[in-house]
Amino acid sequence: MFRRHFKDNERLLQAVRAVMLNLSPTEEEKQMVYSAFADKELLEYVSYRMLPYLRKDAPIGQIQDAWLGAEKMTMGQSRDTITQALQYKERAIHYIRTAIDALTGTQKDEINITYSPKMYPNDDLGIEMMARNIFVSSVENVLNGIYLTAQADDEEKENKKDSAM
Repeated sequence: MFRRHFKDNERLLQAVRAVMLNLSPTEEEKQMVYSAFADKELLEYVSYRMLPYLRKDAPIGQIQDAWLGAEKMTMGQSRDTITQALQYKERAIHYIRTAIDALTGTQKDEINITYSPKMYPNDDLGIEMMARNIFVSSVENVLNGIYLTAQADDEEKENKKDSAM
């Protein structure tokens, strides 16, 4: 699946990033992304990687969801740290859901990743900055994983050929 869409197609991945982060994608880039993500399997894969959810068919020991791990950030911490952890996570999840919807052009909100502390004068705990940074990092990490997987398919085949000789 990844080879079909992303093998030697970093331009499409860059367009996906532009759409997800709302980096002024062109109409051509949007159409490229919408066309690729008309593939429901691709949409499901990227959605799950961006925002995992509990699945009854997940292999034992591999269950995930977006909130797992938050307890490690909050247990025994100060009230401010707990507030930061829970609120930035909630905000980042909203950004991610909006970005996933943007892949098909169905988003209701527009993402704005511009940040300045002056934009959020009542955010003494830096929650908006944390949510923004986690969101941007998540998008980049997932896209990098897709890129590496799409490129690795050929390398694996070549390695198998070489080892068979």
